[in-house]
Amino acid sequence: MFKGLKLNKILDLLIEVDYLIAIFFVPLTFAIFLPNANIFELNKMILFRFLLIFLIIFSYARFLLLKKNESKVVSAKFFRRYLWVPVGFLFLLALPLFSSVDLATSFWGLYDRQEGYFSCLGYFLWFSLIFWNLLVSFQADFEVFKTKIFKIIAAISIAGAISSLYGVLQILGIDFLNWSEPPALTGRTTSTLGQPNFLGSYLLFVLPLSFYLITTAKNKIWRWLCIFFTFLNLACLLFTSSRGAWVALFLGLVVLGISYLAKNRTAIFNKINWRYLVAVLLGIFLLFGTLMSYDNFLRQRVFGIFDFENGSVAARVYFWRASVDAISKEPVFGYGLENQEEILIKYYDKDWGVFGNVNARTNRAHNLILDILLTSGIIGLLAWVLLLTWATKLFWRTWKYSEHKNLALALYFGLATYILSLFFGFSFVVGNVYLYLFLALLAALDFASRSEGEFNKNRLPWPRFIYALLFLPLVFFGGRLVVSDFNALIQDHYFSSMQKALLDGQYFEAYTLYDYIKESQPGYFYYDVNFLKVAYSKIFDVNDLSVKDGAKKIATKILADNNSNNYASVQARALAHTILGDYSAAKIDFAALINRAPLLPENYVFEAKMLAVSGESEASLTAYDTALGLVPDDADARLNWDHLLNVKRYKAGIYLGKGNVYMTIKKYEAARANYKMALGYGFSLDLYKKIANTYYLEKNLDKAIWYNERASLINPSDYLWQYSLAVLYKEKGDKAKALRYATRAAELNSTDTGVTDLLNSLK
Repeated sequence: MFKGLKLNKILDLLIEVDYLIAIFFVPLTFAIFLPNANIFELNKMILFRFLLIFLIIFSYARFLLLKKNESKVVSAKFFRRYLWVPVGFLFLLALPLFSSVDLATSFWGLYDRQEGYFSCLGYFLWFSLIFWNLLVSFQADFEVFKTKIFKIIAAISIAGAISSLYGVLQILGIDFLNWSEPPALTGRTTSTLGQPNFLGSYLLFVLPLSFYLITTAKNKIWRWLCIFFTFLNLACLLFTSSRGAWVALFLGLVVLGISYLAKNRTAIFNKINWRYLVAVLLGIFLLFGTLMSYDNFLRQRVFGIFDFENGSVAARVYFWRASVDAISKEPVFGYGLENQEEILIKYYDKDWGVFGNVNARTNRAHNLILDILLTSGIIGLLAWVLLLTWATKLFWRTWKYSEHKNLALALYFGLATYILSLFFGFSFVVGNVYLYLFLALLAALDFASRSEGEFNKNRLPWPRFIYALLFLPLVFFGGRLVVSDFNALIQDHYFSSMQKALLDGQYFEAYTLYDYIKESQPGYFYYDVNFLKVAYSKIFDVNDLSVKDGAKKIATKILADNNSNNYASVQARALAHTILGDYSAAKIDFAALINRAPLLPENYVFEAKMLAVSGESEASLTAYDTALGLVPDDADARLNWDHLLNVKRYKAGIYLGKGNVYMTIKKYEAARANYKMALGYGFSLDLYKKIANTYYLEKNLDKAIWYNERASLINPSDYLWQYSLAVLYKEKGDKAKALRYATRAAELNSTDTGVTDLLNSLK
């Protein structure tokens, strides 16, 4: 393949293949082959970073091979036009790091969002390298430059079509994967982005470029294929039910329509493009109108845009109010990147559980401007205004002077509508990758239209061998980052398996997996917190001392590594101290948590558990009652079906906890009343057993038998119900029924010595 090619040509090919793979596969990648807890964003970011590292290495090697007459430094004029705004943007975003409430989170980013300052550096390098490589190709051959641009646009359009096709198939119930919330049932497709709003915002990048390819296609087959891609994108966008994306597209089309009606319309649209645009608009309205007439869910989503009292719109209103109040206290520098949850958690309100799940916090304000002001204040907002103003200037200059007017319009339309959609949502990995890609393409098109005098003819300021010496360290650190990212994927896989093992009661397997996590990439605290939260809910009900000792050893390790004071770290300390039996320290931690989030039910439920195991039963009951008062009323008309089920399940858990406390202090009637309340809110066979036990302890064998019999009818394959009934009837003196139930129990499980001994004693 490489025979007869020079090294610089090989590197050019490797560079192009690298960034095309990133453009094509980052939107399509998720955890298919290696199961992960963070299925989408982590996998996309790691793939992007992996390809970016090789893009850096290949580009640097290509730079070293530039001929002497190509080895030029950028002029001051070039820097002012193309680099000072991106560099200034990065600099301004760095300033809030010094006042961040959690510097580590601001730099490295949240586990589920991957948008810390380190990621911003990566996006800047991505922009710079795409831009630089396109400039190198332009300097060499303008036709090669145009071909590279076309390949990028084609990769975007084809990837978008594949993602859209999968999204439409999901709605039709045709899916090769099983999801916990199948799109065919929820009515909202997620495709390869994992979240309907992310998918909607991503398609706003794709749509205008697919339309652009229609207008420029010379081959009829390719043109009809692009038409198919465009309508596939539109259908998928519709099925996302992403109202933010809908509104953004609508506003973008309105502005486009107004531009056409302006006096200079002939300079903005040629007749061919206008015909295509009319066809697409008619297609949108026909598709939308047809589906609206048949799909009640779609109608509800449309009319729900203006409903500020219910649903996700109402939830956003709460988030916006909380954000405005928080911003007013730190208006200049904000609280640091990725720290929204740390700040907004104190604003948690009972009604948040109406429009979302109980305890569901938000780590985004769901509005671009508010997110910027929360994280980086007025400084950050200034940075974004500069960046977007610069993007507008690039578009306008390209429009005025370039032959690529329509491409510039398509790029800017995609960029602008994406930004508009973030006024109702928030950014994500693919959105950021494409945002900086579109900026690089606009800059390259502008450069191609006004390139004269952009480079000085001065040679590089240092001898070439100095740059060559930096190549090996670059490869070394790039390799280290690749290994680190690979370990992060393995670590997340172990975490997913560990959670399942804990929930299934496979404690020693979970402990082993936890050790694997810490060995693969120690120091990542997110997994520690989540291990403790799952273990905390189960470990106190286990009688095996070795299981408890294993949990205590891990809790001790976590405490030793816990040197932060953010909310998650304080919560981890509270849980770890409780598991270790240090209740006085746990009380201090819980007081700090409640001070930070006084209306969050979770804090009181966790505290109630701690008070119960420490022997403070009355205080535990008080904490449970406080938590119960912070859960939405299940009769609240604003609750949709999913949130109503969540409220009921949460209340069932609280009543179960109260019942267990009453059992501990031998108040069986009160325990039974709470167990029955729990049973009313959430069905569980275990509750039948607990209710039966309260009657048994009160010597009411008939009632105990009644509840065991009901449970055995519901689950006749579980021998324990038959065994319990045999014991109860034996104690009651009814040997015949005792023998009958003992025989059934033995038929279901002949290996339990307790069952066989009972059966033998009855014969």
